[in-house]
Amino acid sequence: MSTKIPWVRNPDGSPGEVWNPIIGCTPASPGCDNCWAERLHTQRHEATYTAQLQPPCYKRPFNKVRFREDRLDYPLHWKKPRTIFVNSTSDTFHPDVDSNWLRKMMIGPVHHCQPRFRGVDHKFLFLTKRSKRMVTFFQRYAEWTHGIGWPGDYPHVGLGVTVENQDYRTRLVDLFNIPAAMRFVSIEPQLDWVDIRPWLEHSRLHRPLDWVLLGAESGPNRRPFNTDWARYTRDHCIAAGVPFFYKQGHDEHGKVDHIPLLDGRTWTERPKWFFNPDKEGGAS
Repeated sequence: MSTKIPWVRNPDGSPGEVWNPIIGCTPASPGCDNCWAERLHTQRHEATYTAQLQPPCYKRPFNKVRFREDRLDYPLHWKKPRTIFVNSTSDTFHPDVDSNWLRKMMIGPVHHCQPRFRGVDHKFLFLTKRSKRMVTFFQRYAEWTHGIGWPGDYPHVGLGVTVENQDYRTRLVDLFNIPAAMRFVSIEPQLDWVDIRPWLEHSRLHRPLDWVLLGAESGPNRRPFNTDWARYTRDHCIAAGVPFFYKQGHDEHGKVDHIPLLDGRTWTERPKWFFNPDKEGGAS
């Protein structure tokens, strides 16, 4: 299913895809308080009680996490290179997601969509707030696959975590415990000042983050946003040479401003990984 999410773009600039074999979620942290996916799902779920025709996936409430195995092979049918956001309406590493579901996703479509198998260079983006479960899963997955199942062995897989304020920077610590071809952070919705400088620097143990996404909260109950928060992170990304993508801010009236200007220009940078996996970093 194509998406209008601006940072999910194909290499040619066309809209990317969302792939949602898992549906449903529950709050993990304050960034979830005004979840757009929960709001949309709940509206459609409640509509089923008024005899309004809705897709079957809305019959159960949003907090009931479930697996849509019928969607599992969707990426295998996409012939042109796609950027694929995995489980945009859930959290892939939610505690209610069965490990067997994850294995089916990884051993099946994700594994077999490598360019060396199909000649089609799909890019899979995983974004989570459950970073510790992500670490645990990939440790076990490497054991199940006899050591070849680390994300770092998959040049077409990018792993990211959401960090909405300073309290959740520990998710970045977890992220850097997984070797991956591309690591990114989403500071959205940004609820307060966030300092990610330690993860923008080279060290003898790891390379820096490959990508930084940032955005204000949207929706009817959106919380305040300070443009200086974006400027602070943007400046440090420039200094570190890390691509910065400023998805949305708030204008002077508090309305959501999509792909806003910041100091006279927009910021929609993407890492070279999207265009050639051999150009960016490595599995460290």
